[in-house]
Amino acid sequence: MAKLKVKKNEGQITVEARLKRSEQINQRDLDVLTNRLIRGIMRPTLMGKRTIQYIAPHGVTLRNYITRGLDKHEFFLVFTQIIELTKKIIGNGFNLNHLVLDLNYIFINELTKEVHFIYQPLQKNDNLSNIFVFLYELIFNTTFELNEDLEFVNHLVQFLKSMQFYEPRHVEHYIKQVYPQIYQQIKCYGSDEPTPAPGGPLHYGADSGAYTGGAMAGTVLLQEDDAGTTLLADEDIGGTTLLNEDVPDLPYLIRQETGERIYIRPGTFRLGKDPGAVDYAITTNSAISRLHAEIIAEGDAYYIRDNHSTNQTYVNGAPIGPSQDTRIFSGDSIMLADECFEFHVGS
Repeated sequence: MAKLKVKKNEGQITVEARLKRSEQINQRDLDVLTNRLIRGIMRPTLMGKRTIQYIAPHGVTLRNYITRGLDKHEFFLVFTQIIELTKKIIGNGFNLNHLVLDLNYIFINELTKEVHFIYQPLQKNDNLSNIFVFLYELIFNTTFELNEDLEFVNHLVQFLKSMQFYEPRHVEHYIKQVYPQIYQQIKCYGSDEPTPAPGGPLHYGADSGAYTGGAMAGTVLLQEDDAGTTLLADEDIGGTTLLNEDVPDLPYLIRQETGERIYIRPGTFRLGKDPGAVDYAITTNSAISRLHAEIIAEGDAYYIRDNHSTNQTYVNGAPIGPSQDTRIFSGDSIMLADECFEFHVGS
């Protein structure tokens, strides 16, 4: 595995991976992760020929976070995000062995509670990951609140031990049986159903780090579900007009809480709490600032700018600086404080 080095500067975490001589970039994986979004994976940037840089959200390592005393809900929020991410990795044709399963190099945003991983876009990886070993490490290194009934932990461990192979959908089914309410919050993070990769899913043995199953070659398919009522902001601020037909090539936001599709008019599109000052008002969330952020179109490119909001603006879990134009791409996750949106272009 490439050597990882973590740097912190005023709360911003940067991870640099320096490749060994024997390690080669997988250009397909790098291109997909650079230009498309898989939530929970930090975007890689190639710096020179043998260094990959990852920008992590403001936050702490997962090892630090899980030792602070979690309750049942907080634990399942972390655990379920991990299961959902492995489901996306396998379903989208990536190699689970290239996911860095080390609590010191996994990060969590303390405001949004989103977990962020490093995926190394390499041709091959000599260090085989064992997802079961990692999940056990997570469980047994977590410090729980003193009054927490830990019977659910024992049941979870027994369930994992009963699995002959790792199949994330089976774990998902288990979670929905024992703690279904966690998926109401996971939906805010844009959990989706990836298209299965050619050759079928990978299977990881509970007692082995090796995988069996279909080949990993083939096109990476990133499926995105655009559910919800189609809405267009009315000329009268705060109003909405139902559309019977799709509006081609217009950018839009999907508000996760309501499923609204919010079309973004050309020029500067303002979002915030004050209906008299913005193009789309979020009046039910006190964490939103009066004029929180703007989305700006420049030709075929789109940018988001935070207007010195109190609770910040996030793109894919990473906070952006005030008055700093940050380019956004179709499929990106945007959060105004703790309000979740997905950004899309076209139908």
